[in-house]
Amino acid sequence: MKRVMHTSNAAEAHVAAAALENAGIEAMIQGEHMASLPIGPNSHPSVWVRDEDYAAACDVLGVRLTQETRAERSPMTNLLWIALALMLGIILVRILRP
Repeated sequence: MKRVMHTSNAAEAHVAAAALENAGIEAMIQGEHMASLPIGPNSHPSVWVRDEDYAAACDVLGVRLTQETRAERSPMTNLLWIALALMLGIILVRILRP
């Protein structure tokens, strides 16, 4: 088994696992109930696939393979961070507006 992605929230891990399942790739989520523990990045939710499905899973999720055959942060994670920043900006503007 290889970790195809890790994230800071279980919802994103479930969305990724569902996308993989829809593509016919069996996926497993690990660590989703440990995210609240301050153990480190290994306690965050992660999505795992069989070794032979790893390259296809990276294609489905849009993640890049590194030399260590790990997946880097997915573009979906970056979009979620941008959306969060925009929402916080809107909230701050509304709060600070006279």
